[in-house]
Amino acid sequence: MHYGLKVYPSNSSQAIDLLEKAEKMAKSKNLKLSLAYTYNNFGIVTRVIGDYPKAIDYSKKALSLTKDEIIVASSHNNIGACQRNMGLYEASLKSFLKALKIYDGKKDFLNQAIINNNLGLVYKSLGVIEKAKTYHQKAIEAYQKLNHKKGLSEAYNNLAIVYTEENSLEQALEYFKKSLDFEIQLNDKRGIAESLNNVGGVYYYLEQTDSAFIYFNKALKTEYSIQNFAGLASSYNNIGDVHLYKQDYNAAKKCFDSAFFYAKKTKSAFDIENTLNYYALLYEAKNDYKKASEFYKKKGVFHDSIQKLSNVKQLQELETKYQTAKKDSEIAQNRADLAEKELKLKKKNTMIFGSLGFAFVLGLLGYLLYNQQKIKNN
Repeated sequence: MHYGLKVYPSNSSQAIDLLEKAEKMAKSKNLKLSLAYTYNNFGIVTRVIGDYPKAIDYSKKALSLTKDEIIVASSHNNIGACQRNMGLYEASLKSFLKALKIYDGKKDFLNQAIINNNLGLVYKSLGVIEKAKTYHQKAIEAYQKLNHKKGLSEAYNNLAIVYTEENSLEQALEYFKKSLDFEIQLNDKRGIAESLNNVGGVYYYLEQTDSAFIYFNKALKTEYSIQNFAGLASSYNNIGDVHLYKQDYNAAKKCFDSAFFYAKKTKSAFDIENTLNYYALLYEAKNDYKKASEFYKKKGVFHDSIQKLSNVKQLQELETKYQTAKKDSEIAQNRADLAEKELKLKKKNTMIFGSLGFAFVLGLLGYLLYNQQKIKNN
């Protein structure tokens, strides 16, 4: 791993500077593998700060330079995460499944957990709640076995969001606070900011608006310190919502304007739709029903444009095909292993009948070889 990628959670600017140096060095020495690795790391850092189209471009550059499975899987995962944030759910699922196929083949349990967590996010976005829960729980179980704090933080955070969707707020608050504790332990400022926003959100739903306002403002300051533009859009929307609740319409409008600026800058589908909805609510509260109606229509048009790009039934069929292909592959491997065992047994029997004197020696040798053989998964 480049040092640049190691520092990105706390200092994205420093990470980019280091990766730019790595890029120059790789180009000067014509090191394609290193350059591919650097480009994918660029993609990851760029996704983290919220520039999803640029992040996708970087990971695609990485894919064009190498067939190395580690880089290829990581690139598909990064592209999938960007596509999900842009509302491109079908494309996102395809990218995640490409990555998962490689990680399954390598028995890479950590990255399998990461993909399961990401698949849970896709299904949550599509409103397939029970499936989202299943994938997040799978991820949590794997992370617990691996004692992976960052993974646990993200999985608990995502599971809490699902419970929020179900209006199980106390359960959601418990999971969000677990996530925040892990982020504080890790000193991950981006993670801390996200968790602060989420804890504040639950307090808001519980109508404890003073507590919500404190958490939201802490999150905003943290987002500014790391220049996380996608996070700024979310934080401004949250603070604007509190001002709207308190009927401070001028302050709310300023916040929504800032949110919309950063949402468009990052092309974050969720934040764009969310801000359009807040504009409608703001004008409705001010009894300006004409403008409120305009923004509701804009939100509806934008929502429909995103939904047309993703079909829930097709997505689930795609996943089913992947799981079926995976099982067929495992069955084929088992049959091949069985045929190999039968062939060895026939050879062994032929030798036994041919010469009783060598039977014991050959049988013992065959037994030892058989126990040492490692059967690999396709």
